[in-house]
Amino acid sequence: GCAANRIAASSVGIRDDVFREVSLKDPVPAGQADLIVMASVKTRRPDYQWAKTSRGTPDYTLLLNIDGQAIQVKGDLKEEKTASGGSWNPEAGEGIRYSFKANLCLNPGLHRVFVALPEDGVYIEKEITLTAGTYNVLNLIPIYGRRKIGRLLGLEAVSSFYEGIRGFNASKLWVLPSYNPSASHEPSQVALFASSILLDYNREWK
Repeated sequence: GCAANRIAASSVGIRDDVFREVSLKDPVPAGQADLIVMASVKTRRPDYQWAKTSRGTPDYTLLLNIDGQAIQVKGDLKEEKTASGGSWNPEAGEGIRYSFKANLCLNPGLHRVFVALPEDGVYIEKEITLTAGTYNVLNLIPIYGRRKIGRLLGLEAVSSFYEGIRGFNASKLWVLPSYNPSASHEPSQVALFASSILLDYNREWK
């Protein structure tokens, strides 16, 4: 389909000078900006799949393309059982949690960001503007498929990771001052703080 073709085309990088991967332990270089692209998603376990896929395995990756430079981001994965919220929590149940994160340094200005989960055939495109000397966090919130519960009662369908990922929500870019190595906080704490704010502000289960 159109999505598969778009993802395939974006997986082939045509540039290698847009960004470089960096460590968060260093301050933002003069005249440049740091960008973290991150996503936390949940999938079925490999033995719960109807067909053989990369979901639930280390081969399940996130595709990131910025202005024509592309990388495949591997996630940290772990088994997770969530009971809180019951069937109304879209991530309730046993599955595999993926934490994807790319730490990048690039020039300030307007950039087109393309992010996809190739296995699921979903992607999001977003234009962002970066200011020199800033530290930016773009957190992608998964939109899960829907399933019906309580059919005899006629209840509305609810979102569930068991139904796969249908898209992303990323309506806000968080901007923080550049990291100062002499300050008391660690850059990982800054990233966690920004991520927490975005999750609280922007997480609406579709």
